[in-house]
Amino acid sequence: FKLEANVAMKAAVEKIKTKETDPLKIALRIQELVVDDLKTILVPPVYSGFRLRTPVEVWNTGYGTEPEKSLLFAALLKQAGINGLFTAAAFTGFMDGQMANPLLFTEYYVLADFGKTGMIALSPIRLHDQNPLVSQPNRELAILIPGKGLKTVKIEQEQNQLHLDGKLTVGDNGKTIGVCKASWSGILQPYLRITRNEKAVSGLFTDGISLQDIKEYTVIENQPLLLKVDYTIDKSDALRGSSGLFYLVLPQLNGDAATSGFAELPSKRTESLELPAVTYQDYNLAITLPAAYGFISPDLTKSLKNSAGSVEISFINDGKTVTVNRKLLLSTLVLKPEQVSDLKALMNIWLNKNYKQLILKKI
Repeated sequence: FKLEANVAMKAAVEKIKTKETDPLKIALRIQELVVDDLKTILVPPVYSGFRLRTPVEVWNTGYGTEPEKSLLFAALLKQAGINGLFTAAAFTGFMDGQMANPLLFTEYYVLADFGKTGMIALSPIRLHDQNPLVSQPNRELAILIPGKGLKTVKIEQEQNQLHLDGKLTVGDNGKTIGVCKASWSGILQPYLRITRNEKAVSGLFTDGISLQDIKEYTVIENQPLLLKVDYTIDKSDALRGSSGLFYLVLPQLNGDAATSGFAELPSKRTESLELPAVTYQDYNLAITLPAAYGFISPDLTKSLKNSAGSVEISFINDGKTVTVNRKLLLSTLVLKPEQVSDLKALMNIWLNKNYKQLILKKI
């Protein structure tokens, strides 16, 4: 594959480089150009006999297939001084290190080298929050270099964890203040999203706390596989009243299993179910109640362990402060049909709204 570029392609790269100096940010801006400005045509490569047009031809026509746009992406990265390898992904077992059937390739990527940051796979047809190959141990990556033997790369299982530690105080008027320490690791870390725009960390709560409730934040660490952020919370009215009761929705982070579509699981299934990744989620909250309100729910301890993983939830009230601990482990990557009911049982507990909120009543 010749990664040649014409004058217009070189000019497009130079325009990006005048605005960005960091190699990863340059690559992400080039990716946005390839994804957004060039149309993707969904023609399987087999229909062209796996013959691909050159990057210049794709640029001039303004459209290309996924592998053609991958070559164009690699050519543009080359102009920016970034080494990008043309690659294809397939399920583990379909490549033996020497041979591969291109009919079994599922996606195409450019594997870009960012030195100390490492190698990151970037798609030519969609923007991902994280390296799409993180924690995909059931897949392999084929590096496609003409004239050289096939090289395959196995993908490791990372520690995919989500943590939230918070101390919040609720006033009589519902105003809630406090601090939260959050972390995301592995596939749950939206590394590319945060690299594109660090302000995006303000939008990493999906329930209980919204963008306007974050008074300030500090990014403690943002590495390819780990993000740590400290938040200062100032929420004007956290209590929602109904029929004499008041509800306080607990904070939930981006990447929580509640947002993964598991609420729609059928009670029975005839085929195996593959989870996006093995994950562990842990919430630890200490919430000081307003003097005029009482926590009406009794102390609660709920736990379940089965073939799909485990869930533990506890609410402990000492009269002034409610301590909430919620833990979920999804430990089986591929569930057999008879195991899907175990996953559903775990998720029924995790998604139960009574375990995701505090119910208060005026004293």
